[in-house]
Amino acid sequence: MSSQNPDARTLIDHLFRHEAGKMVAALTGRFVIEHLSLAEDVVQEALARALQTWPFYGMPKNPAAWIMQTSRNLALDAVRREKVFRDKAPEIIRLIEQENHAPETAVFAEHEIVDDRRRMMFVCCHPPILGELLNDEDEEKFQRVMQAMLQMGKLDITKLKAACAGK
Repeated sequence: MSSQNPDARTLIDHLFRHEAGKMVAALTGRFVIEHLSLAEDVVQEALARALQTWPFYGMPKNPAAWIMQTSRNLALDAVRREKVFRDKAPEIIRLIEQENHAPETAVFAEHEIVDDRRRMMFVCCHPPILGELLNDEDEEKFQRVMQAMLQMGKLDITKLKAACAGK
């Protein structure tokens, strides 16, 4: 790649204004008109990737060709993903319908929820985290953590305030 070309942003702006429409038209011709929005999306994505990579790696010798090839690759990836999903959709639907959970059935067992709450309490009370919180001057962050601890542990607010009186 050559970095002798003009500024990347200027060139990408030019490509967007003067070449993007041609690229969308070419991609639409290749991937059929039903994929017009796909063509527009992949050209936009290719231009965004150019903005991200060209300033660091230099501009290619043929920037328009780079954008077009990147757009083609992105379109092919999207079409392949769509085909894979279409092929797997019946199996996914079958698995979802097979589970057939009744609305009254709990999704999580009560002991799993209690264990998750205990884990979260441990994380909130872990010395490095709690020490950082107690030494932090951000009152809003302190209030959010205290509210989370109240909700998870079903603690009494007066006991929690007393425990944090050093704050």
